Amino acid sequence: WDEAFALAQASDQTDKGVQYCLGVCYSEGLGVSKNAAEGFRWKLKAAENGFARAQNEVGCAYRDGVGVERDLSKAFAWWQRAATNGNDHAMFSLAIAYGDGLGVEKDNERQLYWFQQAADHGNVTAQYNLGTAYFYGRGVAKDVEKARVMFEKAAKCGFAEAINHLGIMHLNGNGVEKDKKLALAYFREAAEKGSPFAQNTLGCFYQTGKMVEVDYAESVKWYEKAAAQGHGDALSNLGTMYFDGKGVEKDRSKAISLFKRSAGAGASEGMYNLAASYENGWGVEEDAEKAAEWYRKAAEQDDAEAQFSLGECYDSGYGVEENEKEAAEWYTKAAEQGHTKAQFSLAVCFECGYGVDADETKAAEWYRKAAESDYAPAQFALGGCYDEGSGVEKDDTKAAEWYRKAAESGYAPAQFNLGLCYDNGWGVEKDETKAAEWYEKAAEAGD
Repeated sequence: WDEAFALAQASDQTDKGVQYCLGVCYSEGLGVSKNAAEGFRWKLKAAENGFARAQNEVGCAYRDGVGVERDLSKAFAWWQRAATNGNDHAMFSLAIAYGDGLGVEKDNERQLYWFQQAADHGNVTAQYNLGTAYFYGRGVAKDVEKARVMFEKAAKCGFAEAINHLGIMHLNGNGVEKDKKLALAYFREAAEKGSPFAQNTLGCFYQTGKMVEVDYAESVKWYEKAAAQGHGDALSNLGTMYFDGKGVEKDRSKAISLFKRSAGAGASEGMYNLAASYENGWGVEEDAEKAAEWYRKAAEQDDAEAQFSLGECYDSGYGVEENEKEAAEWYTKAAEQGHTKAQFSLAVCFECGYGVDADETKAAEWYRKAAESDYAPAQFALGGCYDEGSGVEKDDTKAAEWYRKAAESGYAPAQFNLGLCYDNGWGVEKDETKAAEWYEKAAEAGD
């Protein structure tokens, strides 16, 4: 680089290529002491002479305030010039500018236009971003076929996250035929190319035995690779391995440290695990206020488990002031995401008027949702609704059916009530022998 710098100095310094070379040398400290301002000065000369790569980098310098005062309007203007000259990196920068409102008003249509332009010019990051836009329907109509095409283009260039998304598509059958074997191959390829998302996925597979044999040591290996890149969920998952001593020596202190790092990275799973640790005194001293605080942080990220737990905190006054209304609100958020226990708790709120106006119909509706997820207490409660005609039309047969479902799960109160049904012929044919059997089961279970 010393020779390259000397050669550039000795060359025609009105040549845009030489100007750009000098700019790079000064910017990166190659063959000369690093000097951001001098690097910018030479790149600006090259840019003004129409060198597209320099124009893009001048735009980036204005965006980041490197070697020059930050000026997003000038950044945008230079990216426009570079893009006009065919620079795909500038096209990508324009897409980001329109998406984030950098030096220009936000405009989703223009963002997608420039992503498409960059993608058409072979920019793999733009191809991937365009793929995710179509895959999730971000700023454009959802179109998994267009997403697949973009992901495949980027994947052919070895773009790890595009390969990971192809794994997701084949795992779930998103616009392609479900193929778990192919999905696993994509995840492994993406993980080996450094995708922290794929590495975390492989860690989960080896931990749970999904599509591979359970191998805790292999699980830890992949979690560690993703965690080393700061992947929040992987940090939390690695923490659970240390917490339980799976694939590593059990170390609750290290688990807590990983949960904290995960939470610091913004992962709701890490926040939830940290909250649960404070609630139960796992690896830390029990602290109700910290538990409630971390449940709240995770709940605010729409983590259903945390929303339910925060609802319980308000329900019981654990770490926060008891507040039935707040409890019902958090139960509602979790219940609407399909959290079974939250659905049951919300039903109780409606039945009893805790934090909401009493409403037998809504209570029965939420009991049903939880009951359909095979939650025995909800099945028992729904049986009670039919038994008493609370929120539903009285129906002894349906009452007995729901009592039976809960009873067969070993739920003692339902076993006793099913015994009553057989004893009295409520919704079933009277059968004293069966009644005695169910009474005995309930007694053995402690009811």
